[in-house]
Amino acid sequence: MKKANFITGLFLAMLSLFVIFEAKKMPAQMPGSGLGPGVLPFWLGVGILVLSIILILQVLLDKKTRSKSIFNRSETISVGIMFAAMVIYAFLMSFLGFGTATLMLVVFLVRRIGNYAWWKCGTMGLIVSVVSVYLFRVLLTMPLPSGVTGF
Repeated sequence: MKKANFITGLFLAMLSLFVIFEAKKMPAQMPGSGLGPGVLPFWLGVGILVLSIILILQVLLDKKTRSKSIFNRSETISVGIMFAAMVIYAFLMSFLGFGTATLMLVVFLVRRIGNYAWWKCGTMGLIVSVVSVYLFRVLLTMPLPSGVTGF
């Protein structure tokens, strides 16, 4: 694990130096605004560089080696299931509509994470989907996919 962290730290340090170098080519300020297109990439590069240096120093200063894995199998499977749910949500949104897909996603996530009763999951999903549709479609007048359900 130490070797992987060290290699990752070096790779991220080189990537951040490249981002900083390329961001310096962009203008830091634009007429009429205080910030330009080079400000955000520059500071993101600096942040990644600092974090990669911290990772490299942790590897170099850590005297004991860890032989056990950081993640166990069930945690990794749970993260994979959550990721798959988000991908399915993104695909179903255009077919079923934003509100219906959000309702289904929230019910699934609340049930999976909290293991609550189905009626509590359904109530939470209904509240979240109605509030989000009202907020985005009505108050912010954003076009949302309505799908076959119209919600």
